[in-house]
Amino acid sequence: MIETKILGLQSQMVKLDSEIVAAKAMKQASAAMGDPSSSLAENLDGLERKIATFSADAKSELALETDRWSTTNTEKAISDVDVFIR
Repeated sequence: MIETKILGLQSQMVKLDSEIVAAKAMKQASAAMGDPSSSLAENLDGLERKIATFSADAKSELALETDRWSTTNTEKAISDVDVFIR
């Protein structure tokens, strides 16, 4: 009877220890991602917003460079034709 209670208490302590470790790990992950006072979900939302912003910036840069290359190639082709005609 006493042994059963002791085993039950030990089991509860092991579970409690694992929950404390998990909570600390989540808190460290949250702190590593941004504001340590924010929840992990809030930090993930912030990270998603940052990624969306970076993605939009990258797409804008790609479109700009694509346009520049297109313009440069068109100008070069016109210049080549002009040289050929002269």
